[in-house]
Formats: sequence, structure tokens, C-alpha cells
Amino acid sequence: MAKFRSYVHPLTVVIRHILDSAPSPIVVEYGPGYSTVLMKRLAPRSTIVTIEDRAEWYEKARAEFEAAGLEGVTLLRRDVGDGYVKAPDEHVRPGTADLVFVDARKRAACLRHARALVRPGRGIVLLHDAERPVYRLGFLRWKRSCRIWHGGTMNWTLVLTPDRETAKLLRERIRAGERASLSG
Repeated sequence: MAKFRSYVHPLTVVIRHILDSAPSPIVVEYGPGYSTVLMKRLAPRSTIVTIEDRAEWYEKARAEFEAAGLEGVTLLRRDVGDGYVKAPDEHVRPGTADLVFVDARKRAACLRHARALVRPGRGIVLLHDAERPVYRLGFLRWKRSCRIWHGGTMNWTLVLTPDRETAKLLRERIRAGERASLSG
């Protein structure tokens, strides 16, 4: 049985939304894995910079990406205290990322740095496991109207959007996809 990943549906909706305006999106990801492969399959022309802090997970991700034949993915290895949060800056200029996906250590710090990375007026940030109180400081600076919560009793995903209109559109698309999956 496949492992349930609560971020898959909102991530799929967000990638498709981004592709409407950026056919070759720039993605920063803290915490590589299944999400990296999913994003690359949804957006084959994307550029993904992904950062891992643990050596064993880095090697596992590297092998998975190689086996999947992923191109356009830059996998970085940084210890948490060794420039981890700012590691994407080596490959992504400030204000150019279309998506920042946070599913790793130091999430609050990664969220704060994501504000500098995302494209003004268009960039979107996703936070996996957003229900954890320790991550609250990372997203409190985002307007409440630009936050979309998605999940069940655990493993909530938070989508942070640049404006209310984008939040409303994505919220509708996420709900429509849920209704379709329930009726199908």
C-alpha cells in the first residue's frame, strides 16, 4: 500500500497553477524525495534546487533521482548549521523562485528565507506538516487571507500565496479536486 502523502494534492494544484504563467518554473525545495520526483514529472522543464542535511537521505535521494533519470535537479548537501537555509542562494537569485516547498529541518527559518526567494506577486510557498506549533513563527508574517490550509486530522499542508485572488483560485481548485476524487 502506498504511503499517504498529504501534500500531494495541493502540490499538484500549485504546480499546475504555476505552469499557467511559468512554463519553466524555478523551484526551491528543502527536503528532497518523492515530492521532487512528482514536481519534475508535473513540470518537466522546471529547474529544481533541493537541499538535504542528512548524508544518508542525500545519498538515497541522489540514487532515486539518478534511477528516475531526472534532469534539471540540483541536489545540495548542507549540515543544518552550515548555511543550510541560505544554500539555495548559490543557484537561485532572490525574487526568482516560482515555488518554495518546505519539508525539512529548520522549517521556520526556511519559511522566513522563502520570502526573499519567491517571485514578487507570483511566487508560492508550501509548508508540509504545518500543524506543528514550532513552525508557526515561520508563517505568521504572511497575511491570513493568503493562507490555505489543507489536511485532515494530521499532516496539514499550508499554501502561502502572494495575494487574496491567488489564494481564492487555488482554494477552489484544491476543493474541486477533492470533490472529484470523492465522487470518482
